[in-house]
Amino acid sequence: MHVIINHRALFLHIPKCAGSSVVNILRSVPCELHRARRRNGASDDIDMTQGPFVGRFHKPQPFTFCFVRHPLAWYESFWKYRTRPGGPRRSIPLQDDWQPMRQLIACKADTFDEFMQNILERTPGWVSRYYEWLIGDGRFIDMIGRVETFANDLSGALSRFGVSIAAEDIAEMPHKNVSIKSDITWDNGIRREVLAAESVAINRFHYGSDNAKGILHA
Repeated sequence: MHVIINHRALFLHIPKCAGSSVVNILRSVPCELHRARRRNGASDDIDMTQGPFVGRFHKPQPFTFCFVRHPLAWYESFWKYRTRPGGPRRSIPLQDDWQPMRQLIACKADTFDEFMQNILERTPGWVSRYYEWLIGDGRFIDMIGRVETFANDLSGALSRFGVSIAAEDIAEMPHKNVSIKSDITWDNGIRREVLAAESVAINRFHYGSDNAKGILHA
């Protein structure tokens, strides 16, 4: 879901990056929310053949924002989502070549290590490319927050279009669609390879840098 807020802002919901929690919090305060539509009037399916997704919306609103998370954490969250009891709520047809999740689903395996090894062999650096597909070079987005500093970043984003919620209050609000509480132990070799493959996202969003805590501006 990609949401226009109070007709003044656009929230780009990147899957597995706390988007459901953002929308849930917005619904608890006086906000008018509308599902965004692309310029051609279509819904918000992600067609990767058309350039950066966020650039396909009409942009009368002055402020556009999204959240990202560390690629390692993104893969962990995706794995937990796909393997949770009851399975995913909807499937993604493997014949839909435009759907980027198809590449990950094709890497399915019985264990997390096997899943990540399949990704390294078939589509290394997937999260970095996914962020690039959605966000582009930053021309169409005003603020990029990080899941790791969610409360502070969301509070700062909301203040940009007149919604005031303290970071301390956001931290106390319930999150939605949280991954199951289970630890994933990475194989050290696979972890090193994934970090190298995802260097584009890690460097772009300053993960691992001590001077890059908090809000990121594109």
